[in-house]
Amino acid sequence: MPSIEALAMAGVDCGKCSIDLAERERRDMEKTPLYLIADENPGKETQRNEKDNKVVVEKWGVKIKMEAWAKAVASSVNNVTSNINAKGKNM
Repeated sequence: MPSIEALAMAGVDCGKCSIDLAERERRDMEKTPLYLIADENPGKETQRNEKDNKVVVEKWGVKIKMEAWAKAVASSVNNVTSNINAKGKNM
């Protein structure tokens, strides 16, 4: 049987086609994998997600600090290289 979405796009009236929406929803729920169905009582999952979020934020902070450090090092190396090149031209 075609999907309800396909029938709707085709302009078919579900009443005229005797489509039982409750039956379709029940069958769709049977086919839906459990990991896609929302949990009624998330409890522990929420706590775990909050911990995961904190870890991600901490890692992001470390990444930003490392990028700033790398730019500072590259800048100082660039300055040293410029000074060496300037001295070489003066000789």
